Amino acid sequence: MSIARRLMGVTKGVENLLLNSDPFSGTSNWRGVNAGLSESGGVLTVDDNGAYGAGQQAVAVTPGASYRLSGIIYTDGTAGQVAVLGIKQGDRETRAELSDLQDPTPGYQGTAPFEASFEFTATQSFVTVKLVSVSDNNSYFENVTLIPT
Repeated sequence: MSIARRLMGVTKGVENLLLNSDPFSGTSNWRGVNAGLSESGGVLTVDDNGAYGAGQQAVAVTPGASYRLSGIIYTDGTAGQVAVLGIKQGDRETRAELSDLQDPTPGYQGTAPFEASFEFTATQSFVTVKLVSVSDNNSYFENVTLIPT
């Protein structure tokens, strides 16, 4: 059992609104922006190609409803390498800059798995979930969930 499975999981009966993220199985349903995406053992690797790279997925939500975005994040340990779990409200985001809402702020630089999680209220009819990698190396994402609260 992976460390992410021991640390977190979707509450039984609650639907994860993300496709292919808990665990990851390949890269389908995720779009790389300024980044190469790959998967191995249920972990999504975001290999950014510059200052910011991201794996992204647009998800329909209900304006005014509350949601929780959670996941395990970590980096390859390269100096300055940062992993960020975040969202953009509305506007189908096509750039890989940092998010409107994110955890951790300003990002996580460690190699040990870190549980990132935050709650938000939707202001638009969809959000773009962003798995951001900063600094031209690899960041890793595992068991990412978006659930209504």
